[in-house]
Amino acid sequence: AALENTLAKPLLDLKKPFSLPVYVSVPEIKGTQIHIEQKTQATAGVQATSLIHIPLVQLSGIADSRQIQLTQLKLESDKLRLEGNGNLALTQDYPLAWQLNATTPDLPELKLPASRVDLTLSGQLANQTLLELKTQGAINAHLQGDVALTQAKTPLQLKLTAEPFAVPLIETKGKPLTIDALQLNLSGNLLDYRLNLLAKAQGMNLPESELNVEGNGGLTQFELARLQLAALNGSAELSGNLNWRKGIQWQSALTLNHINTQSLLPDWAAQLSGKLNSSGAVAQSENGADWSVNLSEIDIAGSLQRKTLQLKGQLSSSHQQLLTVPKLLLIYGENQITLQG
Repeated sequence: AALENTLAKPLLDLKKPFSLPVYVSVPEIKGTQIHIEQKTQATAGVQATSLIHIPLVQLSGIADSRQIQLTQLKLESDKLRLEGNGNLALTQDYPLAWQLNATTPDLPELKLPASRVDLTLSGQLANQTLLELKTQGAINAHLQGDVALTQAKTPLQLKLTAEPFAVPLIETKGKPLTIDALQLNLSGNLLDYRLNLLAKAQGMNLPESELNVEGNGGLTQFELARLQLAALNGSAELSGNLNWRKGIQWQSALTLNHINTQSLLPDWAAQLSGKLNSSGAVAQSENGADWSVNLSEIDIAGSLQRKTLQLKGQLSSSHQQLLTVPKLLLIYGENQITLQG
């Protein structure tokens, strides 16, 4: 509640004019040949490992009653090259213009190619602050948006798009995971936002897949209007809500339509359709964790290893009673099992 009350107020209060009472000038701060090392004890004695080598770091700027200006920020190292400058006028609507550019070399230990990041802040602090972020190299992405820091609940809009890219950090023997399309839209404010996501991917023995997500939420809850996954020659759709104000509570409804696992699990090839509805809660009490899970509707049908498969019924579990089964029917091939109790 305290955090919610804080975020309901503007993050910046510029109703009263703001200015610096002193004049500060930094013609130049410069450092060269900075080495940061880590020393470890080894059999042969103490060994020093270089963490980062900084041939040059440079900073200059001024600040007075009218402006805060970063004339130059420059950092050169064997891990990162950083350059930036900017200006914030302490008058009227507080216009600003800041730029920050960073480049990294090839990082083979992380399987990342040489990359570049360009960040731009512009607009006005007292009205709308504009953000633009571009990346090239490991991922070619573009993030743009605006935020109103002086308005209640901080209204914002963000849009992220990316060109096709591989995910190098996930080890795979076959074709690597590739994100063919990515688009994310976020709008609203810090206490009431709307989210839309579209992603397409393939690789890791998976055929081309498409994910669509629509939802809205706040500080302590998220409502999933729709999560639709087109994959494995079929589709899956999930909806529900999640609340974490006091512990965690959820409700969900999952629908499967002709999901075929042949390409993913050839030894356990299955084709599945049906519904699965669930709800539950987890909370902390004096006696430990209180939890409950309720599968109110289980209705899955299809085949597994070319044998008929059906699972239908309800069951629940909690910290008080491990398992309650009003009725559950399992049919696999010519075998049938009924549980109740």
